Amino acid sequence: MADLSAPPDLARWSLHCFCIGARSTPHRVVGLDNNGEILWSAIGGTTIDALSKGGLVVAQSQLWLLDAYGLIDRDGDHLATTFPVLGPDAVSVVRGVAEAAALETLAGAKDKSARIEDELRRLGLPGHGFSVIFGHALDGLIWSLLSSRGGIPDVALDIANPLWKGAFWALYPGRPGSAGTNELVGEGATLVMVWDDDSIEALRALAARAESREDLVTVDNYARQKVIGDVGPVPVVKEGDVLDGLSRELAGHVVEAVPTPDACHALIASAGVHSTVEEATVIVAHEVIWALADLLADSGVVPIPKGPGVEGRLFVRVAR
Repeated sequence: MADLSAPPDLARWSLHCFCIGARSTPHRVVGLDNNGEILWSAIGGTTIDALSKGGLVVAQSQLWLLDAYGLIDRDGDHLATTFPVLGPDAVSVVRGVAEAAALETLAGAKDKSARIEDELRRLGLPGHGFSVIFGHALDGLIWSLLSSRGGIPDVALDIANPLWKGAFWALYPGRPGSAGTNELVGEGATLVMVWDDDSIEALRALAARAESREDLVTVDNYARQKVIGDVGPVPVVKEGDVLDGLSRELAGHVVEAVPTPDACHALIASAGVHSTVEEATVIVAHEVIWALADLLADSGVVPIPKGPGVEGRLFVRVAR
């Protein structure tokens, strides 16, 4: 059953997608028309007739779109929301475990993050610690490490999933200031953008500039920094370099605090939410890294950039 203390409209919840390489994520679809209300009402299953009696008008075009994005299961008149929805009670359970895990790993994470900050200062790039520490280590390398032990969803698009593939979930309340990463892939290099609600529009505008992709074509694989448009120099992280090595040490340390896939699945189930093992793992892991990012910021080791700008939120990743 849906949690009655939360808004009866998933468009007003905090929506997240683990879907690297997606052509189009479900966020916009949830916000169209009354789709968020339909999806909230369909948690655990409902019928079109019941929705109508409850005052929700449901067009066939809406159902088609929700189905095309994999957000509902439809069997005749019966509808069911397909993705995990964590209301206040479930969020409290999951965040309690995640925050304890983040606290457990904090001492080592502070030391390893400080070494990354020191290296950036040595390179003449102070103020870019958050982009590398969060974007490369905590919300980047950690997923490869988690994948190696199983439980991470496949995100490769295919014929059955041409728009997005991975995991999508809704939270209420959301975590204030929680960050995520988007990527702009160029020729031989990738611009990684670490966003939050304040900065996402500016980062989208940056990614939409034709020059941003052109900047990546001319990246020198051995450069320590790269000028992106009028933003100025940002760090270049090359596989196997010092920044990459320090980030791998941090990610390897933090991943040990993330519960096993089976434990993540059991935790989400104990909170009364249906999920797959893969969905549960990315939900819990995200809560751990968000909690750790807050702790690192509170400690003064890794300040989080504030405001709507893009400064301190970018780096370029170059493969070996």
